[in-house]
Amino acid sequence: MKILFTIGYQNKPFNHTEWEKNGAGGSEYCVLSLAEQFAKNNHEVYVTGELVNETWNGITFVDYNTLLDNQHFDVVIASNYIHYFKHLEDKNITFDKSYFWIHNLEFYPWYNGTTIHNNGLDYLNHPKLTNIIAVSEWQKEKLVEKYNLKPEKVKVIGNAINPQLFDSIEQEKFKHKVIYTSGPDRGLWDLLYIWPDLKKLNPKLTLWIANPPYTDGWDELDRVKQDFPDYDKKYDVRYLGSLNPTDLVRQIKSSEYWLYPSKYPETYCITALEMMMGRVKIISTDTGNLKRLLSNKSVLIQSDKEIYTIRETFIAAFAFNNHRNNEFEKNLNIAEEYARDRNWENRYTEWKNLIKLINQPMNKFTKRNIDLQPPSIEKESGRLHDDLYSYWDDKEQWTNKFITYSARTKEWDLIVDEPFDSCFTFPLFTEEFCKKIREEAEHSNSWTVDRHENYPTTDMLLTAIGMDEIYNDVIKEYVMQLSIYLWALEGKGWDNMNSENFLAKYKPNAQGHLSIHHDRADITCLIQLSDLDEYEGGGTWFRRQKKLVKSPIGYATLHPGNITHKHGARATTKGTRYIVVSFMENRES
Repeated sequence: MKILFTIGYQNKPFNHTEWEKNGAGGSEYCVLSLAEQFAKNNHEVYVTGELVNETWNGITFVDYNTLLDNQHFDVVIASNYIHYFKHLEDKNITFDKSYFWIHNLEFYPWYNGTTIHNNGLDYLNHPKLTNIIAVSEWQKEKLVEKYNLKPEKVKVIGNAINPQLFDSIEQEKFKHKVIYTSGPDRGLWDLLYIWPDLKKLNPKLTLWIANPPYTDGWDELDRVKQDFPDYDKKYDVRYLGSLNPTDLVRQIKSSEYWLYPSKYPETYCITALEMMMGRVKIISTDTGNLKRLLSNKSVLIQSDKEIYTIRETFIAAFAFNNHRNNEFEKNLNIAEEYARDRNWENRYTEWKNLIKLINQPMNKFTKRNIDLQPPSIEKESGRLHDDLYSYWDDKEQWTNKFITYSARTKEWDLIVDEPFDSCFTFPLFTEEFCKKIREEAEHSNSWTVDRHENYPTTDMLLTAIGMDEIYNDVIKEYVMQLSIYLWALEGKGWDNMNSENFLAKYKPNAQGHLSIHHDRADITCLIQLSDLDEYEGGGTWFRRQKKLVKSPIGYATLHPGNITHKHGARATTKGTRYIVVSFMENRES
């Protein structure tokens, strides 16, 4: 596959050699790292933008001005700058599909120093913009709202780090050393403002400040030193400037604390991953995606307060946690394991799977009789079981084949069991349905571990295999109606709840269990897709009720999603356990 990465305009031209020498910003680092993975897997890879021409490890770096005209690429991956459509069109460069990778809450609409028509918004609906790529679910929510995007147009693939670089560097850790490695606008002023108070709490503290290379020459850096004069002499503050990747890792691994009192809306935060990998104790605000990223791995301060309150709370949090080494050690172990899994090899797999899946068209809607309904999905080479997708052609035939006779009767009092209070089970799907949807999922290989930050599962949305619309209709027909009956639900919205549907799997050598947690849902529905003789262990453990639910294949388990029914997945010790989970919420709430 021939792939073109486009990075846009830079503070100063760069390439891999420049990165190794002086470092790079987060977005540029991500492009270089992902391009390297594609090249390692025998793809023909080019990176263009404001660059110094270079060939490195199978990647051709070529400046905008020297990029050859009249080329064809299979895939274009553009980072932050939407002008790539205009630029490639001007050079008569064609491509099959493209992905616009937005790392921030906005994108850059500039082309050759001028602003593109309508600030580039027209390009968001360009027919060759295959998908917009967000780096977190939090960012996706904001982008969809800000630009009025269709949610299915926006896919989420998180950022990553290189754990091998951390493993290759031996570095002593120095107690009382605090590190700050971001732009000044992301909390440095507030950190320096409270720094004298932190020094009173621990006079041995030293602060080491490194800045990304894109901040070189910014007035902010000079203003920092002007606003906090003689801090280097008075309060043990050292300014390191921008660092290359190796020196940056050394500074991180040698530090005890990362203090980050920021109000900047982080869309992901690679720096946080680096601190986790470097086993640095983290005290941070929960701004943007940090709340999800750092949960259970750090001390978090609420960021939706007045800045004075944040500062005071930050000081109090440091004072309280300064001597709680045991608690921090527990966080460090969890954090390092989490960061190690967010590596570029895994991210490459997610990108590869996304690009492959795009060959499969999304469900389309057309008018039948007087109602708008999804038509049958045409046979596609990427699908295994056409009958799974025949629902809209012959709903009765599909239902008779894939829904159990018991469920079709809707005689709830005769078919529903209640193993304990407010937990209900009943046979919903046939064994044939369960096995076929598992096979479709494995065939698509769209598994990810990054959709749920706090309690991640190895999962995929049913949209990845084109089953979400069908599944939603089944859930509405049976599960939502049953929920109204069981809990005597009153008011609007219960008969047509929002439902997030995803398929998850547990196996011993990957993710075998899931920690105790609440679901972000009014009602949770879990469908067992594996026969009981296909795996050992497993099942859903409800901690408060001290009950284990381990249902036969095709059975649905319903329970309240929050507060009363904390639960987790018992470890699968042999084989693989597959489930489908639906998080359902009242549309009127």
